[in-house]
Amino acid sequence: MERLSIFPLQLVVYPGEEVALHIFEPRYVRLINDCLETGMHFGLVPVHNEQITRIATAMQVTSLHQRYTDGRMDIRTQGMDVLRILEYYPSPEPDVAHQATVERLPLRTGAPDALREEVTRQYRLFHELINTIKPLQLDELAPLSFQIGHTSGLEMDKQAALLELPDEVARLNFLQLHFDQVIPALRGIALTRTKIQQNGHFKTLPPADLRLS
Repeated sequence: MERLSIFPLQLVVYPGEEVALHIFEPRYVRLINDCLETGMHFGLVPVHNEQITRIATAMQVTSLHQRYTDGRMDIRTQGMDVLRILEYYPSPEPDVAHQATVERLPLRTGAPDALREEVTRQYRLFHELINTIKPLQLDELAPLSFQIGHTSGLEMDKQAALLELPDEVARLNFLQLHFDQVIPALRGIALTRTKIQQNGHFKTLPPADLRLS
């Protein structure tokens, strides 16, 4: 267990993910200055429906992009580890970050190749159906689930649920079930769209072979 300063945001960050943040509240300006000086991590805690979660991500500040004259700053960060929040310690001081007792959870990144390949196939099909071009440049050493989690059409609560799952097999099964549900719906929408687009156009239809029965 360890005690970390925390930063609640309406955002889920996965280990390995790089995120640019604009820092302006006094408590978090001070927190980030401390991170820049010491190299310490902070915990980014997702906020959903005005509630903070019990799962978070340990974040490392990788660079200071810009510091403004009023103290605000733009920084680049990277997700490191998944955290389970054991206890919160809210700070009454406006320039002191809230804290929490946390434990770092193992990522357990191994998964069968067949499962990785199937989820990758579904992911590509998902983007074909929503007409987005999403080049998939995978790091074979990093969990596939965390690399595609944000671009798989998950609502924020499901993004947080994915973060909380204990190993890569569970995370990929979670994504596979998600794609099993959304892909048929997207195919139906695509078919409906095609039928609508055909209305009013000249159609070439094969002649019917009329025979009395």
